[in-house]
Amino acid sequence: MFSSEFDSKAQETYLDNHGELPFGDITKIPVSDIPCHDVLFAGFPCQPFSHAGLKRGIEDTRGTLFHNIADILQVKKPKVAILENVKGLVSHDKGYTLQVVLKTLTDMGYSCNIPKDIILNGTAKALQTEAKKMVLKSIDFGVPQNRQRIYIVLWLDGLVDSFNYPKPLGLTTRVGDILEANPDPKYTISDRLWAGHQRRKTQNKKNGKGFCYVTVDSPYTNTISGLYSKAA
Repeated sequence: MFSSEFDSKAQETYLDNHGELPFGDITKIPVSDIPCHDVLFAGFPCQPFSHAGLKRGIEDTRGTLFHNIADILQVKKPKVAILENVKGLVSHDKGYTLQVVLKTLTDMGYSCNIPKDIILNGTAKALQTEAKKMVLKSIDFGVPQNRQRIYIVLWLDGLVDSFNYPKPLGLTTRVGDILEANPDPKYTISDRLWAGHQRRKTQNKKNGKGFCYVTVDSPYTNTISGLYSKAA
């Protein structure tokens, strides 16, 4: 129905994958111009909210990208919304950020697996305990990547009672299984650079530092840095 992505390179990737060039800055488009829809999927940065919050609902989130997402939900009222974020959202600002997000959505008539009484009146620890159940790891679902994300699944009040989050599949993963067997040579580093990486890894391990790399036989990869775009 509609997509929005600010980063130009991510737009190109989306176009390659889905055949659609996303709209750019979501803050530049009126909510009225967004088509009506049943499902909204969105991510937003972890931005601290004012500690004067939890009083004016959605108004407390102004100036953040979450406000734009909440505005779309408030006006379009899709049946279901999935908000994806880094695992750190659970503990960000000692749980206050998550509380503002969930209270804002609760005030607009949405429910999630966390009881509303905990969202509105519970302690930060109780809220964080429930939120951790929404964190999924990509490696648990057959993707050779160590990526943890929280998925807040929301629905209009009364639509369903709860959402059953998927359980780990127990699949064996290997980085090489998702790589091309014969990549273009331009994507391959030189023998000299590869030898340098090996020396650096050995030395840094002795010094207690974290520089490392993964091989095709590794079970997963961590975040891939944009500094190195070639394979050994």
